[in-house]
Amino acid sequence: MNDDETRPYTLAQRDDRYAVLDGRGESVLESRDRATIEHYVVLMNGAYSSGYRAGYRAGKATSRDA
Repeated sequence: MNDDETRPYTLAQRDDRYAVLDGRGESVLESRDRATIEHYVVLMNGAYSSGYRAGYRAGKATSRDA
């Protein structure tokens, strides 16, 4: 699991606004406040990473039981 897989959300500046971009480069959230967007990037990447790890563990447990 590398950073690209667990951190798909990034910050981008668009004119006078900042945006959270997903792995496809699509805007998920926009604001004029950079700190707000940085905070959301951290939260969204943390949630994604947590779900990714949980899914990986569940998949491993299922394959061991089969």
